[in-house]
Amino acid sequence: MKTSRNPVGDPLPTVEPPPATTKRRSPQLARFVTHIEQAERQQRQLTQLSRAASAD
Repeated sequence: MKTSRNPVGDPLPTVEPPPATTKRRSPQLARFVTHIEQAERQQRQLTQLSRAASAD
């Protein structure tokens, strides 16, 4: 299993997306998915920031 590393050094596990056939999601799963999406947004922001910093 491959894990990509973020600048902080925490391994990011690759998460399989839930199948589109699930009609309802449990609250726990919904929170988990929201957390993953927020983490991905933060990861993109960090990547952009580090690119901007290295461009200077």
